[in-house]
Amino acid sequence: MPSYHFQQHGQAPREITIEPTPEGYSIMIGEQRYDCDVVYQRQGEWIISLNGQRLRLFTAKDQTTHYVSIAGQPITLEKTSAGRSHQSDGQDNNLVANMPGQVLEVLVNEGDVVESGQTLVVLEAMKMEMRVKAPHAGIVKTVLCVVGDAVERGEKLVEIEKESQPE
Repeated sequence: MPSYHFQQHGQAPREITIEPTPEGYSIMIGEQRYDCDVVYQRQGEWIISLNGQRLRLFTAKDQTTHYVSIAGQPITLEKTSAGRSHQSDGQDNNLVANMPGQVLEVLVNEGDVVESGQTLVVLEAMKMEMRVKAPHAGIVKTVLCVVGDAVERGEKLVEIEKESQPE
């Protein structure tokens, strides 16, 4: 069962587990269990039924983090277990926006050496901050965005090259 650190904006992180069920998901926060039925979904948008209440939920993700907005409330889920990984295999050198948003911060410049998992760009979408992280160590080849840019889903933001290994 995947385990995450659950953090609502401005609150302390809590442990959460999410397990798929035939109807949707079973969510455990501490000792409290919630059954969530998926009523409708399309890319990045879900209509769910939680305890009989219908809610619209928006989601996006990067390598290890899921960003969720429920009724305008941003929530961050960071993977903590060794369950299925959504991380890049390290072969993709192009880092792209996972959803439409605005560039809040660009933390690297062309020629910078970066480490695997290092945050390169911070985006804002639906009142959530999303961190675009390096899938592997390397050197920043190209930065294709600046603070304030409006970006579309799939738009390339940064390109990095793997550092050559000594033979």
